[in-house]
Amino acid sequence: MRSRRGSSRHWDDLLRIAWSIKTGHVTASLLTARLQAGSRQHPLARALIEYGKLQRTNHALRWFTDEAFRRRIGRQLNRGESLNALHRYLFFAHHSEIGHRHHDDQTTQAHCHTLVTNASILWTTIYLQHATAAHRDEGRPLDDRTVAHLSPARYEQINHYGTYNFDPQPPRTENPSDTSRRVRRSTTFAFGAMISRPRLGGPKSLRLSETDGRILSRAMCA
Repeated sequence: MRSRRGSSRHWDDLLRIAWSIKTGHVTASLLTARLQAGSRQHPLARALIEYGKLQRTNHALRWFTDEAFRRRIGRQLNRGESLNALHRYLFFAHHSEIGHRHHDDQTTQAHCHTLVTNASILWTTIYLQHATAAHRDEGRPLDDRTVAHLSPARYEQINHYGTYNFDPQPPRTENPSDTSRRVRRSTTFAFGAMISRPRLGGPKSLRLSETDGRILSRAMCA
């Protein structure tokens, strides 16, 4: 009764707050920060606290009396847990710990992890759509309520270690005794241009021919 009296006394103010947040005139975070910065004895802050108690009471009563409501919340909780499991599966290196010291580097690593997770969810969502479409094209019934239970936050189809193909045959080269990595022609020209550039105040630069530059570049890349 106390919660009801406290909320009804400032009901008009609560409606103004709800309308301001809904229309975007003020954000919920800004309103919460302003109320927390002030005194807890502020009438509007106390009215919000009492209104929150009423909402929690209604939620608890519905939870105990409505089985369908409990099942729907349970599905949402399971999806949240599956998303956390996907996060842990993808973040497997370094014992799933952020090793950077600086805050910016830690934030970058967290954002990269989120990007990989979102890419995985997108890939799984697209292929789930293809699978359901193929299932229905074959004439097999598939209820929408069954599809609603599917979650893209899965990782059984992901190999986070990668797949590496090794060719047992050695690469063919012009010289069988030369096993160094071949240098691209553009790299040879850039290297020759770097060598032939004169320095201010220094001796006359050494100019190399194209053949000499290719030999020197191959020696550096070996």
